[in-house]
Amino acid sequence: MGLLRIAVFLLAAAPGSAGAGAGSHVRDAETGFAKAFADRDQARFFSYVAEDATFLSPKKTMNGKAQVVEGRRSSGVRTRRFAGSPSGS
Repeated sequence: MGLLRIAVFLLAAAPGSAGAGAGSHVRDAETGFAKAFADRDQARFFSYVAEDATFLSPKKTMNGKAQVVEGRRSSGVRTRRFAGSPSGS
């Protein structure tokens, strides 16, 4: 059983394995989300919000995408621009 765990770990960590692209996928999603925020593109920003999302604010907790979208739009809060690029450079 121990050898099986080691083999699975080595296969998952190997360059070019199926799991290797996951990091770039997550990075691309994070960059897209940040860029939508920086560009103040609400439609694109909300496209990244999951159906079961939970956003916390000082005044309330919003559960689910519909509440998050409505809460952010009705709050009158304008999104601020990032000080740097969405990629962090």
